[in-house]
Amino acid sequence: MAASTPGKDWVHLLDGMLAEQYKTKTHYEILQVAAWEKSYASFDKSSFDEQFPREKIDIVVIRLGENVNDLDDYENAFREFVQYIKKRVPNATGYITGNFFPNAEKDIIHESIAKESGYKWISLDGLCTPENRATLDTRVFGDDKQWHLISDGGDVAWDVARHPGDKGMNAIAERIFKTILDTK
Repeated sequence: MAASTPGKDWVHLLDGMLAEQYKTKTHYEILQVAAWEKSYASFDKSSFDEQFPREKIDIVVIRLGENVNDLDDYENAFREFVQYIKKRVPNATGYITGNFFPNAEKDIIHESIAKESGYKWISLDGLCTPENRATLDTRVFGDDKQWHLISDGGDVAWDVARHPGDKGMNAIAERIFKTILDTK
C-alpha cells in the first residue's frame, strides 16, 4: 500500500530474492484477500478458484490480517481459509506470517493455525518501527502512472502512512526469505 513503486512491495522483493538465490526465473501470483479480511464470515472463497495458476506451485505465503477488525470467529474462518489454500495447492510448502501492526491476538491465531496445518510460522515482531513505516511525505507511484505524496490521499492518508514503506517492505521480504532458506 505504501511502497514507493509496485516493485518495492514485499512480494516483488521476495520474488527477486528467490530468483537470485536459485538462479532461475520465478513465477508468482498475488491473491488479493482484503475483501475476505473485511467479511471473512460470509465471504465465498470459491471466488478465488480461478486465480490459482494451473502450473505447479512450490511455495505459498499467507500474509494477511491487518484489515481484520472483528475477531469474532476469526480463528475458525482463518483455519477454513488455510484449509482452502491447502486443498488448492496440496504439495506446496506453506508459510504464514504474523501482522506488521502488532496484534498479539491475531498473531497467536496465525501461529497456532500455521502449526496445526503444517505451515511454517514467520513472526513479524519488531518490524513496525518508524523507520519501516511510510510517512505523509512518502512519494508513491500510483495506478495512474503519476507520482503522489501520501498526504495528498485525503481521508485515507493517515492510515496509508502507517503502512510499511520501502524499508518495511524489504524487512518483511527478508524475514520471509530467511525462513524459506532455513526450511529448504
